[in-house]
Amino acid sequence: MIHRYSLSTLPIFLLLLSIACRHDPEAAKQAALERGNGYFAQKKFAEATIEYRNAIQEDMRFGEAHYRLGLAHEQLGDRANALREFGNAANVMPDRKDVQLKAGQYYLFASRFDDARKTAERLLDKDVRNIDAQLLLANALAGLNDLDAAASQVEEAVRMEPSNPASYSNLAAIELARGNTSKAESAFTNALTIAPQSIDARIGLANLYWSETRVPDAERVLVEALTINPRHLLANRTLAALYVATSRPAQAEAPLKVVADANPEFIAPRLALADYYLAMNRTDEGLRILEAVAAQKNGATPANLRLGQFEFSHDKRPDAYARVEKVIAADPKNPQPYLLKAAFLLSEDRADQALLPARAAVAASPKLARAHFAVGTIELARRRMDEARQAFQEAIRISPRFGPAALELAKIELARGQVERAVQFADAAVANLPQSADARYVLVKVLMARGERDRAGAQLGPLQAQFGASPRVQVLVGQYALSRQDRDGARKAFEQALKIDEKDDEALSGLVGLDLDAGRKAEARQAVEARLASTPKDPMALALAGRVYAALGMDAKAEESWKALVAVDPGNLDGYLALGRLYYRQKRLDQAVAETERLVQQQPSSAGAQTMLGFLMETQGRTSEAQQRYLKALEIEPRSAAAANNLAWLYATRGGNLDVALQLAQTAKAGLPDSPEVSDTLGWVYYKKGLKDVAIGPLEQAVRAVPGKATYHFHLGMAYLSANDWAKARASLQRALALDPNFDGAQDARTALASVQ
Repeated sequence: MIHRYSLSTLPIFLLLLSIACRHDPEAAKQAALERGNGYFAQKKFAEATIEYRNAIQEDMRFGEAHYRLGLAHEQLGDRANALREFGNAANVMPDRKDVQLKAGQYYLFASRFDDARKTAERLLDKDVRNIDAQLLLANALAGLNDLDAAASQVEEAVRMEPSNPASYSNLAAIELARGNTSKAESAFTNALTIAPQSIDARIGLANLYWSETRVPDAERVLVEALTINPRHLLANRTLAALYVATSRPAQAEAPLKVVADANPEFIAPRLALADYYLAMNRTDEGLRILEAVAAQKNGATPANLRLGQFEFSHDKRPDAYARVEKVIAADPKNPQPYLLKAAFLLSEDRADQALLPARAAVAASPKLARAHFAVGTIELARRRMDEARQAFQEAIRISPRFGPAALELAKIELARGQVERAVQFADAAVANLPQSADARYVLVKVLMARGERDRAGAQLGPLQAQFGASPRVQVLVGQYALSRQDRDGARKAFEQALKIDEKDDEALSGLVGLDLDAGRKAEARQAVEARLASTPKDPMALALAGRVYAALGMDAKAEESWKALVAVDPGNLDGYLALGRLYYRQKRLDQAVAETERLVQQQPSSAGAQTMLGFLMETQGRTSEAQQRYLKALEIEPRSAAAANNLAWLYATRGGNLDVALQLAQTAKAGLPDSPEVSDTLGWVYYKKGLKDVAIGPLEQAVRAVPGKATYHFHLGMAYLSANDWAKARASLQRALALDPNFDGAQDARTALASVQ
């Protein structure tokens, strides 16, 4: 059948046909681009983004529109979208040098250093004298931690164009990263000689002075920069940060307002001003700014996240969660709301639930180091050390200079007994977090564990000078003094720590240890009982009390303290070991088992009671029954370090599943990282599994902690033997037999020793 149009529909059809025939995509995209450029010239950047997107809808490969859209996002302070558009523009305009450079610079901002390197190398393939590309390559290499190659690249740029101040500023930044502050200062000075009005060079020099705590010099240079250009945004922002960091917040308001008022559509400075007002308890002013920014399309996500943080910290948690969920619904590809939700859940000790949004953040932005770091932090809270290590390592792979991940890895490797790796990560943490007291603290701990007392002392000096009012630092000073047999110095440091914080457990433990070693048992008892009077459920105080009472021969009081310890801290392996030794010495195992069975009947959901019963049964040789009790304890509390350690030991020594044993030993290590018993168990499981390279670290840690235990030396000797280190194997096995010729395993030690004689 032939279809006919009625007279009434024919005019409409012809009109639509004429409109379709008149639409020219090329003309439409150019018109949209020109409208966007017009808005851009008027500084109406939000409107400009709409027109640039219209142009891209006409032609997805319209490179100029992508580039201009990136510039508009840049003006709005939206770096994430700017990065995406500059990358799109670079893909379709490979011959536009300015576009390629812009994309490369944003790759640097995003810590995508390898992408920045490749972009720079492509530019240099076309023009080896492109100074901007050389500097881009240098910064990319620095980001990849190849500082020597980065310095060589900048030096080449200086040689080719010695009158370019940017080259000297880049050289200064790299020398600063290499730790050559004098060379860095000289490079900044050269930059200012060539360009006396350079504000960028002054900002770099100010940051150098600030890093060296030369605050007056830093402030002077920044004031000079603002004399040249009072409205320079970065100079104002840096000066504001300096004032806040040096406890002069009132002076920070003026430069912050300059930056915030520079462009109403520029979101980041207004958010910074809101943060400042909230920090100063000027809540109404801060919230007013955040509400205004949240009403802007490009400011909705960051402002609402800040409002959510405020609500969460001011006991409006349902409102905070609801706000974050709305942000996720509106902006599902943004990792930030997922990270904030994860942080909320983690702060409420809901680590298992926090993992899901943290992983969602990784899925939304796989190259965001902070998202992987959040996963690692949550896995640590879940006591899943291997998963935490993997997440932190991924963060560093993405961003090699991401100091917080290096710091956590240093702590983990130290806990695992891998001291060499711990030193590497601690050094990296200090290099990338030069102002972090925690990074230097961990480095000193790691160096002491490695036996590098001189270097540890060199690091401890500045830490003590800057943070001497911290009890934790004073305790570290005391521990360092003890490592050098300076007992008077150790006592002075521990006493100073207690003056700062009278409830510091480590300081009290240090003093009590000194008193016991010196035979001052009455003083040790008095100190511990005074602490127990004020904090009767403090695990550290209870453990110390048990030690002191045992040293005084007061077995009943020691038993009372250790029982209280495992009651308040069911995962405390030392408490169980102490009780077990006491019952064994007193030949009271049957009585202790009967009492503990009654306790289990009264408190069947107590992981501590189940663990204690298992431990006593194991001491009696009732291995299979002990194993069932440990399993029950772990069913009640999956992170019980004591039960996990003891069960791992049974599996490793009684022919159990070694893969399960390893998981249990790692759980124990995460909960009790400093326990020599746990270190020995973990190392022995590694040895049994044939993982000789990782077995040695924790076994060495156990020997260092308790050098007089024969079985620790035996296990270490066997690990050395499997690694073909004959000399160390021989020395460890001989030491084990010298300490106790009849220890459990002595015959195996003699057989092994005969093989290496």
